[in-house]
Order: sequence, then structure tokens, then C-alpha cells
Amino acid sequence: MDGNHLAEAVAIGDGLGLGLNLGGILTPLPDIPRARILHLLHGLRDAGADIRSIGQRVDLQEYFFTIIEHAAHEANRGKIDRWKNAIIHLAMDFQDNPFKDNLIRTLADLTEFDLTVLSMIYGTTFDRKRDLGNKVRDYFEHCDVGRPITSQAIKRLASHALLDEQGSSSRLAASGSFSYAPNDLGLTLLRFISTDYSVVAGESEVPQSQYAPD
Repeated sequence: MDGNHLAEAVAIGDGLGLGLNLGGILTPLPDIPRARILHLLHGLRDAGADIRSIGQRVDLQEYFFTIIEHAAHEANRGKIDRWKNAIIHLAMDFQDNPFKDNLIRTLADLTEFDLTVLSMIYGTTFDRKRDLGNKVRDYFEHCDVGRPITSQAIKRLASHALLDEQGSSSRLAASGSFSYAPNDLGLTLLRFISTDYSVVAGESEVPQSQYAPD
């Protein structure tokens, strides 16, 4: 990143009212991490959301710096855009959420494809007679994604309690077969990374799935 890009990053931060020394953060970084952070800053600027609260609260600044560090090490631009959305919600409807650090840590552990699967699950109404896991695997198989990759994503979501996981029966549970269902935490994380910046706590633009295991 040349001097012009560095100056641009500082100007964006000042324009957003962050009140932070972005130049001091970016200067010692290699070109690729700096480019990733600049992509994040461009997204924040283009979103047009009011995130001045980050510059006014030390606690939010600390979370902002944590997200910046994650974004600097993220190769997938789609995932960086999720971090951008998280920053905006952090400055707006998640300012006083007591579990901000949990959400940020969970988001850091998930891939962009994991989040795509999560969005598909919570934005879909499932037939109660059909297993959610198989339905999701079928959907992504038609998108040329192998079932093992989708299964891995579902298991990772469940391991972070973003899906409820239950053994279908004692026999099936022993053989490793499980059923899955959405829960409130999954909806909360989706709201944290959503592009709807007008939502308030307790609401989401992602429809609640009607699926529930029998």
C-alpha cells in the first residue's frame, strides 16, 4: 500500500468519525493485510452508516481493533464484508450486547462457506418430515458443493451452538447420525453480520425457519 492509499485509509477513518490512529495501525503491516483493511474501510464508507459511537467509547474501540486484526488475516473478501457488517452493528444495535466478544470469537472461527450455509438454513422453511441436514446437503450438492464439505459446515455450526444438534434415536446417535434445528443464537449471529443496519435488538430480516425435528 503506497502513501496515497495510507492517506486514503486515514481520511476514511476521519470521515467516519472513528477518532482512531489508523495510520499507526496500517503503517507497519505488509501490503496484503493493509489492502484487506482498506477493503474493509471502503465498505464501511460505502455503507453510509453512522458508526461514530466507536470513536466515543473505549470499549467499542477495543472490539473494533480486534475485528481489524481478524480482517487483516482474512483472505476471503466475502468474509471481510461480514466483518464490516459486524462493525456497523457493533456501533449501532449491538453496542451494549453483553456477549459481543462471544459473537466476534465465533465469527472468527467460521469460514465464509459456513456463514453461507447458516444464512441458507435460517432463510428457508423446511418440511418437518424431512431432515434439515439432508435438505441442506441436497441444496448445496446442486450447487456443485460436495456433501462432505456441507456436512463439515453443519457440524461446525452446531459445535458453536448456532444449530441445535440431537441424536435422532439412541441407535442413530451411537452411529453418529444427528438431526439439527435452528435456535436463537444462530439468528443473533446472522443479525450481527446482516446488511440490514436498521434492525433493532430482537429483530432480524432473516425469517425464522419453521423446521423443527420430530
